[in-house]
Amino acid sequence: EEELTEIEASESAQYLEVQENTRVSATKRLVVADDEPLPETLALSVKRFENIFIDCPEALKDQFELVPEGQHFNHPQVSGIRYGNKIFVQRKINTKIKNCNQILFNGVEYELVSVLPHLGESLNTGHYTFMGKVDGRWIYKDDANKPEILTEQKQNKLISQGRLFYYKKVTAMDQ
Repeated sequence: EEELTEIEASESAQYLEVQENTRVSATKRLVVADDEPLPETLALSVKRFENIFIDCPEALKDQFELVPEGQHFNHPQVSGIRYGNKIFVQRKINTKIKNCNQILFNGVEYELVSVLPHLGESLNTGHYTFMGKVDGRWIYKDDANKPEILTEQKQNKLISQGRLFYYKKVTAMDQ
């Protein structure tokens, strides 16, 4: 798993290449041209899924051969689209996110105001929910439930599953 521990803006972007299944600590960097005005809101998207091609497990080869090219191969062990001798699958990336309630961007403070967590193992089978700050308290809304006020523990859990993060520029009136 990767761990994103802070979000900060800087003058230059850095790229980090990591070996698969290696735990790293990373800082997300944002770059804006010096002559552009800073936005009132920021929307940050965290990559939660990756698409990869895998080899069919040897034990499933007979079943796999029965599936036509480009069709869905569905088995409890592996599920995806058949392309030649490979299976195209979507894999969830479990990046833990902490300390993201405020960010400093080119000297301007932004406050986290809402998060869209993704619950589920793929974009095809998951469910987006909503958490937002209302009158200084975090609420959670799911299609199946009434809005609820979040405990700090549940808030942190949902933030760790966040896919989209929305920030508002802090003004003198907000402080």
